[in-house]
Amino acid sequence: MKDRWPIVVEPLTRQLNEQLHRRRELEKAQERLEEQASGLKKAEEQAVGQEKDLRSLETELQSFVEAESGREINTEAMLESLDPERRQVLDCLSEELALDEMLTALDELLAERKIGVDDFMREVRDVSRRQFMCKTMRQKAAKAVAAAAA
Repeated sequence: MKDRWPIVVEPLTRQLNEQLHRRRELEKAQERLEEQASGLKKAEEQAVGQEKDLRSLETELQSFVEAESGREINTEAMLESLDPERRQVLDCLSEELALDEMLTALDELLAERKIGVDDFMREVRDVSRRQFMCKTMRQKAAKAVAAAAA
């Protein structure tokens, strides 16, 4: 009996150990799934809240559009009524876009061989430098506007 006991019990012990190991793995997987489910519930709650905010904002915007439809906009008066930071943001943005168009025109001129590579490189460097400076000024002014609004 003592000789046969390990032969009979060993496979059963191995199966039992495998089942225990599998049980631990399943419990860990269950914990991960529960964590993920709670994370999804939180995300759903946030999404529902954001949806409500967006719907209220949409109704606000629709009422504004309906109130302002048919009215002619006086852009000059709007520009004059802006504070200096906001005006600087608009001025820098318009200059940035103009410089971007200039870069496109330079590219076309080079492609059509109306200007040389040296002239192209010099102009692109100058325009890019001005565009970078303008973008930096616009971002600083936009931060000032945002800080003033907050």
